Amino acid sequence: MTLSQDEIRQIIQMRGLGYTQQEIANHLGISRKTVENHLRRLKEQAQEAEQENSLDDLFWGIVLGAGALALLSALLGKGQK
Repeated sequence: MTLSQDEIRQIIQMRGLGYTQQEIANHLGISRKTVENHLRRLKEQAQEAEQENSLDDLFWGIVLGAGALALLSALLGKGQK
């Protein structure tokens, strides 16, 4: 079942306030399974976004670390001449 952005926002808010999936479903007039499915998808999307951010952080950490090592190496090399 496709829900509007407002309904999805309500699911998130109500869950955050401690409502059960059944209570949310009753409030929105949908099945508990629909609420469960949307919460699962939202959690999966959040985890994917977190993994992408972690990979981005790792990539830039490697790039910046390599750049810092190259700069340090160049500075140390100049001091030895």
